Amino acid sequence: MENITYFYQMKFLKKIGFVYAFFCVLTWVNAQEGLLFHHLTRKDGLLHDNVTCISQDSLGYMWFGTHRGLNRYDGYTIDSYKNGKGKVESVYYNRIYSMQSMGHYLWLATAAGLTCFDIQSKKFIEYEQRENSSKTSFYDQVRIVKKGFNNQLWLISDREIRVIHIVLPSSSNKNEKPVIEPILIQSQYQITCEVLHPKIATDNQQNVWITENSNLRLYHFKNGKYTLVPSEINFIGSGVRDMYYENGFLWILYHNQLKKYQVNKQKATYTLVDEFTFETQDGLTSLSIDNQSVWITSNRGLFQVNKQQKTIFAHRHDPTNPYSISNDVNNNFLDNQGNIWVSAWASGISYADTKLPFFHTIRYTFSDKNSVKGSEFISAMHYSDDGYIYIGSKFSGISRLDTRTKSFEQNYCNSPELLPSITSLHSDAKYLYAAVREQITIIRKADKRVEHILPTKGYVFGVDMDKYHRLWVATHEGLQCFEQKNGTWQPLYSFTQYSDEPYRLSTNILHNIYSDTTKNELLITSAKGIHRVILSDSGEVSRIVIYVARENDSTSLSSNYLWPIRKGGEHTYWVGTLGSGLNKVTFLDKNGAYTYTSECYGTESGALSGDVESIEVDAFGKVWCGGYNLSYFDDSAKRYRVFDTKSGLQSHIFGTSSSCRDAQGNLYFGGAHGLNYFLPLVEEKQEITPIYFSRYRSNQIYQNDIEFSNKIALEYPNNTFSVDFTILSYNKEPICYRYKLSETDTKW
Repeated sequence: MENITYFYQMKFLKKIGFVYAFFCVLTWVNAQEGLLFHHLTRKDGLLHDNVTCISQDSLGYMWFGTHRGLNRYDGYTIDSYKNGKGKVESVYYNRIYSMQSMGHYLWLATAAGLTCFDIQSKKFIEYEQRENSSKTSFYDQVRIVKKGFNNQLWLISDREIRVIHIVLPSSSNKNEKPVIEPILIQSQYQITCEVLHPKIATDNQQNVWITENSNLRLYHFKNGKYTLVPSEINFIGSGVRDMYYENGFLWILYHNQLKKYQVNKQKATYTLVDEFTFETQDGLTSLSIDNQSVWITSNRGLFQVNKQQKTIFAHRHDPTNPYSISNDVNNNFLDNQGNIWVSAWASGISYADTKLPFFHTIRYTFSDKNSVKGSEFISAMHYSDDGYIYIGSKFSGISRLDTRTKSFEQNYCNSPELLPSITSLHSDAKYLYAAVREQITIIRKADKRVEHILPTKGYVFGVDMDKYHRLWVATHEGLQCFEQKNGTWQPLYSFTQYSDEPYRLSTNILHNIYSDTTKNELLITSAKGIHRVILSDSGEVSRIVIYVARENDSTSLSSNYLWPIRKGGEHTYWVGTLGSGLNKVTFLDKNGAYTYTSECYGTESGALSGDVESIEVDAFGKVWCGGYNLSYFDDSAKRYRVFDTKSGLQSHIFGTSSSCRDAQGNLYFGGAHGLNYFLPLVEEKQEITPIYFSRYRSNQIYQNDIEFSNKIALEYPNNTFSVDFTILSYNKEPICYRYKLSETDTKW
């Protein structure tokens, strides 16, 4: 919950100004992928971890029915409400089975029957029955409530169905109670069924479908009552779990099947147009429908049926993934923001944004008997002209990702020569070059076999090729270059801190190589600055220029301990440090002198950490940095935007040499638990959304029923007050709020 607290010596009343919320909406179009589920449990404020039903009120607040009472959620904080109707009886009134929101009221089916909760006053209230209505014990047996046409509410017990009209109190009389009026169905006030748990579905044209003793019947509301639409017997069988009407189609859910019927309302006839079968032993329980998908719960997870492609995707609980759906689920609900909410026994609430995520995640799995039991820590990554991303890991060899189809080949090459860890990767048309300790392992792409081992003088951290197809290797014992002669790789150059000028290095501890083929140069980061290898037109090394940090110089590198480097402009490079932020380095070559200037951006510009372990520059100039979480730096605004695991990242750890960019502009970053890929946007869409005030505190007095209030009067000398507010988006992306006091503050 966002909160503002004001401390003012106020001699007159002040008005709370408008609060605007700006949040970035990231969209993506790609193949089906698991949703990113967030969770609410008793630890977060739920009254009980057995949650049975979910609803959303007219403002957008989420309500949860549990076995201990009612909860409200605003995206930040959970409020709790218990029915205190007697010490003995309250346990039954707080055991909630079903719930529907109508206006300012929640109608609840509980173990004690039908009850009502006033959303505005935050109190459980009594309702009245019309004097001319038949008094009945049915209302004490209601187990399911479903919203009908206008202010109608359908009530279902174990074997009986009724429908009532709710007369809502006038806004001017706060003491007036809601009144329920029974509505005739044919000539009676109820339908009695032989089969347990009858189901209903309604539309917005005063029609209702009811399962009666294995038959489907259609009723139409006219002249104050529901009348059966004449038809032949429509036998649908027993075991119907749920029904839903949508745009001329009736979806019927069974134990392990979903059937879609085209409806003829005039004749009450049905034509089967689609049928889906699910592999589930525990059975299906409920369904919700949006424009693209049918969402179906079963005990072990959530099924997503794509209506156009007619495919089924299962969202399952994964104990190793904290963002997977909970286990033992029982119900689901779609809110007005496109979020799917799932209730569960013993594990509370899971919810996820159903819109396709911006960050896509690929994780390693080791359940397959053919999989190497290794690590999912990504230690190297390289994009090849063949359209594949080659991925090196610790103890798991090399994997391959097809950038066109996004198909993932986890066990591309698991040769022992790739153990224990791959620190850098490069490739040409025929071969893949993997740095492993003090050697380069050369793999033939055609058959995925190791063809040659190229020993080096030290532990390798960087591999790249120049425009002459020569292999450059950055080690902890200096810089080496190999060229191919007669089919074998031969040493060509070797440079260390002991080489003669102008080929001497500042240190032998080298980290990363960037081959700038357009300028015929190589840029090499190290534990002591940048090394710039300048090549002649014939490919010979003309000289090596060293750029190091300068003390007390605002235009200097922020550190000498450098790692990733990527090109930004004609003379500009982005260089990451391990602890000292991001550097924008510009080389200044004048009259044979080689100097540089640098600008540094770190935590003061919005970064969470000074560690920058991997860098990619997107097509729009944003500099994406992996390290502690993932962020991008906007050079025009001079600010970072940070993403974390709540945004869908594989973890908060991103490693060195573990990023790349493909030909379509997609970026790939690897870390401790797999990799993320995404397509950066030209400009993130900013939306201004309504603000809802949820709570108010003044002089230790707490109110949480202010969302329907137009104003709050503060009496003198009330010098301290605070308000909580929300936009009810339930989006875990960072949200920026701006606020001011009207007639007092001039700026937001």
